[in-house]
Amino acid sequence: MYDERRKRVQKRMNESGIDQLLITNIMSIYYLSGEIVQPFERFWGLFLSKTGDSILIANRLFHITENHGCSILWYEDGQNVIKVLENLVNENAILGINQELSAKFLLPLIGKTEYQNIKIDTFCVDKVRAIKTDEEIRNMREAAKIVDKCAEKMPEFLQEGISEQELGDKIIHMLKDLGADQNSWGSPLIAFGKNSGDPHHCPDSTCLKKGDIVLADIGCKKNSYCADLTRTYFYGDVSKKQREIYRIVKKANERAEAAVRPGITFGELDEIARSVIREAGYEKYFNHRLGHSIGLEGHEGEEVSGNNKNRIEAGMTFSIEPGIYIPEEGGVRVEDVILVTNTGCDVLNRARKEE
Repeated sequence: MYDERRKRVQKRMNESGIDQLLITNIMSIYYLSGEIVQPFERFWGLFLSKTGDSILIANRLFHITENHGCSILWYEDGQNVIKVLENLVNENAILGINQELSAKFLLPLIGKTEYQNIKIDTFCVDKVRAIKTDEEIRNMREAAKIVDKCAEKMPEFLQEGISEQELGDKIIHMLKDLGADQNSWGSPLIAFGKNSGDPHHCPDSTCLKKGDIVLADIGCKKNSYCADLTRTYFYGDVSKKQREIYRIVKKANERAEAAVRPGITFGELDEIARSVIREAGYEKYFNHRLGHSIGLEGHEGEEVSGNNKNRIEAGMTFSIEPGIYIPEEGGVRVEDVILVTNTGCDVLNRARKEE
């Protein structure tokens, strides 16, 4: 599996004129080798050449197996890792690096080798990771089922006086009870009332009261793959305006999902959803991109945003999450993760969107 993935990356390298690639994104290394390491301040990387070399650069401190099909270039604390890298790469060939490569390593490397041939390259690995295999899709479906069940049970936990933090804790326990391996990120994003007017409000001690909007953005991992879902609930009676905003956002979400197909650009998809909100007079309150790619990480390479001219391909997975957020009043977001098919899309989330 890992050898096949690396070959797909090396094929992309040949297509894009990259002779050698230094990968330092932790999840990309995991995707291509099966090795997961948290290096902290130490260097951890995977070197690929277009001719077939696959070399892990690892500190002796790291626990690395021998089952990944890569050779290992070890270094020790106290050893100059820049020298190790200098001896590995060919300074006369194009070197691709990912944007996660720390300046701590990049700048000395440039300074000592006078590279004119270093390129930031996310195409080779991100494009391969973007197209999910059948196994990856199965894992993402399982994760989506878990967050769906959690979203359906959410109203049971909406009781007057519960705080955002307390609800977040209940969600974490619920996800685990439903079979999640871990959360996709830290704590769920929970916002009550006016707090929901902040798209990424951090849960605090605010307590739920009648008439509040409840915005819940939740995610989990199953077999290393992520799910992400946002639903908006009403606790008690809410205003006519709030219900109108909910219907507008839901319409934007569903219209964009209906438009997904191979060949449309991410920017065109963003505009389809945004136009619904614009026509309703709330465009300035939709203040973020439509979505993000998802897989091993909650946020991956491609952005579903107006300035992304890349075309959507079958096998991609990404979120569609329009929202309207009015400061000091409240906000609404409806989010699903979708899988692009040959003819349209499969919405992985099935939790209800009714008011």
